[in-house]
Amino acid sequence: MLSNKGLLSASRYPLNFVKTYTCFNRTFSISDLINQDSLKYENQKLDVQSDLKDRLKRLLKTFNAPIQVAIGYGSGVFQQAGYGSSAKPMVDFIFQVDDPVRWHELNIQQNPSHYSLLKYLGPKAVAEVQENYGANIYYNTQVPVGNSIIKYGVIKKESLMDDLKNWNTLYTAGRCQKPVTLFQGEDFFYPLNRQNLEQATSAALFMLPNKFSEFEFYRTIVNLSYVGDIRMRLFAENPKKVDNIVSKQLFYFRKLYLPILNSRFAVNFPSYNSKLHELNGHDSTFLLEIEHESNGKASDYFNTLPINYRNLILAAARTRGFSENDLWLRTSIQNRQMLSITALKHLTQRSILTQSAKGILTAGLYSSISYSLEKLKKGLFRFSK
Repeated sequence: MLSNKGLLSASRYPLNFVKTYTCFNRTFSISDLINQDSLKYENQKLDVQSDLKDRLKRLLKTFNAPIQVAIGYGSGVFQQAGYGSSAKPMVDFIFQVDDPVRWHELNIQQNPSHYSLLKYLGPKAVAEVQENYGANIYYNTQVPVGNSIIKYGVIKKESLMDDLKNWNTLYTAGRCQKPVTLFQGEDFFYPLNRQNLEQATSAALFMLPNKFSEFEFYRTIVNLSYVGDIRMRLFAENPKKVDNIVSKQLFYFRKLYLPILNSRFAVNFPSYNSKLHELNGHDSTFLLEIEHESNGKASDYFNTLPINYRNLILAAARTRGFSENDLWLRTSIQNRQMLSITALKHLTQRSILTQSAKGILTAGLYSSISYSLEKLKKGLFRFSK
């Protein structure tokens, strides 16, 4: 197991730890963020603007079908670089429900316009498409609700649990490794996602050298679920999306991961003599340097990964002639990165492709083409800038 050295003493904090900044009328320092109690899920409680949160809570109450866990994510909830202040991107949700057949039955009765022609086959057929194809989630997209345009994915309890714990597809788990805000279901979601966040941290540390910056770490976390996404290579997604997510949501990534890095993985945040680097010209928040024993702890990091992902890394290693001991003792960080990327592609590519294909059936041909063209247009436009 990984050692737990506890919290660093205040005297060991580099000078930028005392820098404070305000988010939604609360003032934080790096020390505040590092000292959050992740066992009580303080790091996962991410606030968004109160007027936005109130509006989205009212929106959720319009659904008659019962929702056990409601997760908000993406640029409609957390601002990303690449969107102007006046832009209003679609709001993304994940709804965990206990009985998908009954849920779709009630929702089709209330909101038939949310569904494609698939609704005429009945709620059982809709639930079967949800659970048996793609990433075990059923999306209704570009849905007008009140003054918002939303996309919501419906997933059953067991499927959400399996992905957060075991990375069955990394489709939902990958979204929850990035900042999300929870509207209901804290007792169920937070313990499971704590494990997911810790496993994502292990996966990133397994691939990173002895020294790296915060930006490199958060970028590696985000990229776990994008490595196998063919849409990034076809410009159906913004090719700068990963950097945009991190740069605009740095505070939230710090809140999520700094206490995990410190208390669970005992990394160091050394004081160093070079000038503190700024994230970009529009953000004066300084990046931290992070240190860990990459080779010495590689085995520990590996053993905390989901077994499904571990087996894929070992399979990739065997095909290239590495033994398990080579992986820990003699393999370079470049080889660990290569094996991890191979495993991630194997893990995610199929679910991404089949989920995208399923979108034609669940959203309808016109909405699916419209949505895809809009994504392509945004991706090509931002790539050309």
